[in-house]
Amino acid sequence: MITCLAGLGGAFVRAEDYLQAQRWRVDLARGIMAQFPRFDVLATAGWLGTADPADPHGADFFRRRRLMTMPFSLAGIPALVVPCGFGSHDLPISLQIAARPFAEATVLRIGDAYQRATAWHLRAPALH
Repeated sequence: MITCLAGLGGAFVRAEDYLQAQRWRVDLARGIMAQFPRFDVLATAGWLGTADPADPHGADFFRRRRLMTMPFSLAGIPALVVPCGFGSHDLPISLQIAARPFAEATVLRIGDAYQRATAWHLRAPALH
């Protein structure tokens, strides 16, 4: 008999670990929110480095933790990632724009203005 464990991921997390993770998430959100009295938006890299080459047999990129969107996602902060250039091997790099909660319109307006002022979103890497 085969038992399905698909919905049991949380069953293997200890309550004290879950509570500590929730405390960490609140601390993270407070730290990010503390920046908004000084700044309308925060701009960071969307990814630490260039995009990875397309490789259907490659490792899962989420496991490498180079993605910079996670802190904003965990904190409930709206963010948008747009292309902002090309790095090594002609692979794209990205810019992330984040704003205070419920300021999605601000994030989208800035992303739109950036893309109107640049042409990075129109360029595609060469497929080898």
